[in-house]
Amino acid sequence: MQRVEAEQLARSAGAETTFTINAKVDYLVIGADGFTNVAGDKSSKQKKGEALAKEGSSIQVMSEKKFFALLERIAQAP
Repeated sequence: MQRVEAEQLARSAGAETTFTINAKVDYLVIGADGFTNVAGDKSSKQKKGEALAKEGSSIQVMSEKKFFALLERIAQAP
Protein backbone atom coordinates (compact mmCIF):
# COMPACT_ATOMS: atom_id res chain seq x y z
CA MET A 1 0.00 0.00 0.00
CA GLN A 2 1.24 3.45 -0.84
CA ARG A 3 1.59 6.07 1.90
CA VAL A 4 -1.09 8.25 0.29
CA GLU A 5 -3.59 5.38 0.37
CA ALA A 6 -2.87 4.66 4.04
CA GLU A 7 -3.25 8.35 4.84
CA GLN A 8 -6.63 8.47 3.10
CA LEU A 9 -7.84 5.39 4.99
CA ALA A 10 -6.71 6.84 8.31
CA ARG A 11 -8.40 10.16 7.62
CA SER A 12 -11.62 8.44 6.57
CA ALA A 13 -11.58 6.71 9.97
CA GLY A 14 -11.30 10.10 11.70
CA ALA A 15 -7.55 10.27 12.26
CA GLU A 16 -5.33 13.27 11.81
CA THR A 17 -2.16 12.51 9.85
CA THR A 18 1.31 14.03 9.87
CA PHE A 19 4.68 13.43 8.27
CA THR A 20 6.66 14.19 11.42
CA ILE A 21 7.16 11.87 14.38
CA ASN A 22 6.91 13.39 17.84
CA ALA A 23 5.41 12.63 21.25
CA LYS A 24 1.94 13.77 20.06
CA VAL A 25 1.72 10.91 17.53
CA ASP A 26 -0.41 7.93 18.59
CA TYR A 27 0.37 5.47 15.77
CA LEU A 28 3.22 4.93 13.33
CA VAL A 29 2.43 2.47 10.54
CA ILE A 30 5.36 0.59 9.07
CA GLY A 31 4.98 -0.85 5.58
CA ALA A 32 4.27 -4.48 4.81
CA ASP A 33 7.56 -4.93 2.92
CA GLY A 34 9.30 -5.76 6.15
CA PHE A 35 10.56 -3.44 8.81
CA THR A 36 13.76 -2.37 7.07
CA ASN A 37 14.67 0.18 4.43
CA VAL A 38 16.63 -0.51 1.24
CA ALA A 39 19.92 -0.50 3.16
CA GLY A 40 18.56 -3.20 5.49
CA ASP A 41 18.17 -0.84 8.44
CA LYS A 42 15.11 0.56 10.20
CA SER A 43 13.88 3.88 8.86
CA SER A 44 14.66 7.04 10.83
CA LYS A 45 10.93 7.44 11.57
CA GLN A 46 10.71 3.91 12.94
CA LYS A 47 13.81 4.46 15.08
CA LYS A 48 12.38 7.72 16.42
CA GLY A 49 8.98 6.13 17.10
CA GLU A 50 10.57 3.25 19.00
CA ALA A 51 12.75 5.67 20.98
CA LEU A 52 9.71 7.75 21.93
CA ALA A 53 7.87 4.61 23.04
CA LYS A 54 10.81 3.62 25.24
CA GLU A 55 10.78 7.11 26.76
CA GLY A 56 7.15 6.63 27.79
CA SER A 57 5.28 8.15 24.85
CA SER A 58 1.97 6.50 23.96
CA ILE A 59 3.05 6.00 20.33
CA GLN A 60 2.40 2.55 18.91
CA VAL A 61 4.56 1.33 16.03
CA MET A 62 2.50 -1.12 13.99
CA SER A 63 2.59 -3.11 10.78
CA GLU A 64 0.16 -2.58 7.91
CA LYS A 65 -1.63 -5.74 9.04
CA LYS A 66 -2.25 -4.30 12.51
CA PHE A 67 -3.24 -0.97 10.92
CA PHE A 68 -5.92 -2.72 8.85
CA ALA A 69 -7.15 -4.58 11.95
CA LEU A 70 -7.39 -1.28 13.84
CA LEU A 71 -9.36 0.30 10.98
CA GLU A 72 -11.70 -2.69 10.96
CA ARG A 73 -12.33 -2.39 14.71
CA ILE A 74 -13.05 1.33 14.30
CA ALA A 75 -15.48 0.63 11.44
CA GLN A 76 -17.34 -1.94 13.55
CA ALA A 77 -17.57 0.26 16.64
CA PRO A 78 -21.09 1.50 17.47
